[in-house]
Amino acid sequence: MRRPVKKAGSVTVFMALLLGLVTVLVAVCMLSVRTSCARTQILCGADIGLYSLFGQYDRRLFSEFEILGIDSGSGKQDSVPSAVYDVFCRYLEPVLQQNSQGLTLLSGGFSGLTYLTDQDGGIFAAQAVRSTRTAPFSSVFRSSYCSAVSPSVIFGTKAGKQALLTIRQRAEEELSDGEEEDISDGTAIMMAEQFLSQGIAVCIPPSAPGRTGGDTAGAPLLSERERHGSFPVLASLQAETSPDSGNRLIQYEADKLGCVTDPAAGQLRLQLEYVLYGHRTDRENLYEEASDLLTWRLYRNLQSSGSSRTGQSDMALQALGNACRETFRMLQGESVDGLTCRTYLQARLGGTDRRTLVRRGMDMVESALRGEGRPLFSLDCCVTACEVTFSVRSAGLVTFRVTRAFGYDIR
Repeated sequence: MRRPVKKAGSVTVFMALLLGLVTVLVAVCMLSVRTSCARTQILCGADIGLYSLFGQYDRRLFSEFEILGIDSGSGKQDSVPSAVYDVFCRYLEPVLQQNSQGLTLLSGGFSGLTYLTDQDGGIFAAQAVRSTRTAPFSSVFRSSYCSAVSPSVIFGTKAGKQALLTIRQRAEEELSDGEEEDISDGTAIMMAEQFLSQGIAVCIPPSAPGRTGGDTAGAPLLSERERHGSFPVLASLQAETSPDSGNRLIQYEADKLGCVTDPAAGQLRLQLEYVLYGHRTDRENLYEEASDLLTWRLYRNLQSSGSSRTGQSDMALQALGNACRETFRMLQGESVDGLTCRTYLQARLGGTDRRTLVRRGMDMVESALRGEGRPLFSLDCCVTACEVTFSVRSAGLVTFRVTRAFGYDIR
C-alpha cells in the first residue's frame, strides 16, 4: 500500500494566509480606531470653537441689561457672519492639528443663524424675562391704582364739566382784575392760575431732562429700519411661556431703563417714557408724561373732594393746583401718596401691548449702547444661536462633514 506523499511548504502557505488575514484585520481595526478618533477630535474641536465663540458676548450688553449676544457687526449696522465664522475657525484649527491626525479644514459656514431680534423680538423678550429677579407688579394693583385716565374721562361727567367751567371762570376773573380773594389755600390756587395761563410747563421742574432741548436720536432705531434676515436654526429655541411673562417683561424694563427722575446716558435719556409714549425726542415724551400725570392727579383729587364740592370755584381751583404741585413733586423725584414717577410709569406700561413693549424696549437698549465708539450699534446684528457646517479631510483621505448647533437659548 502506497503511503501519502507530504507536499513541502503547505504549512508555510497556510500560515502566510492566516498572517495576512490577521494583518488586514489589525489594519482595519487601526483604521477604524483612527477614523473614530479623528471624528471625536473634530466634534470636540467644533464644541470648543462654539463655546469659545459664544464666550465673546458683548460685555456692555450683558453688564447693563443682562442680555447675551455676539455683536457680529462690530458696532456697525451691517452684520458680517463671515467674520464670526472666522473667529470660530481660529479656535477650531488648533484642535485639529493635535495628535498627528493630519486633519485639514476644507470649507464651511453657517447653515443657521439666529439674531437677538428674531421672532419679532421674542428672543430678546425671553432673555429679559428670565433675567428678572424682582417680583413683578400685580395686575390687580396696576389696573385699580394706576389705570390710564384721559381728560375726556375726567371732564366727561357732570361734576367734571362743572369743575372745568368754574376753573375757567375763576381764572378769567382773577386774571382780568388782578385781585386775590381770601381763600383757604392760596398756594394751590396760584399754581392753578399759573397753569391756566402758562400751560403744562409750570408742572415740570427746570432741571428735568428734555425741558429745554429735544435730544433727537441720531441713527435710525431698530423699529425704524429693516432688520437683517436670519437663517433659522434647526435646534429648538427656548420660548418664554410662563403665565406672568408679561408682568416680568414690564418689571425688567422698569428696572433697566431710565426715566425723568433717573435719566439714562444714551441718545434718549427718558427711556421708560419712550416705551410708553413713543416720541423720538425727550421733550415730547416729558411733556406728555407731565400731562398724563396732571390728568391722573386731578382725577384723584376730584374723586376725593366729592362731586358735590367740585362745583365750587375755590375747591375746583384747589384741586387743580394740588394736582399741579403733586405732578411737579413727582417729576422732581419725590413720592406722592407712596407712589414715585418710576412706579407710575411701570404701572402705566400695563396698558401697553406686548409687541410695543418689546420693540420699544429693544430701541432703548440699542440707544443706550450707542456710545464709546459705537454710534451705529445694532441689536439685529447680535447673534444668539448658530448652526455651523464644515468639512474636514484626514490624512487617510477620509472627508468628514460636520453640523453642530449651539446658542444661548437652545435647549
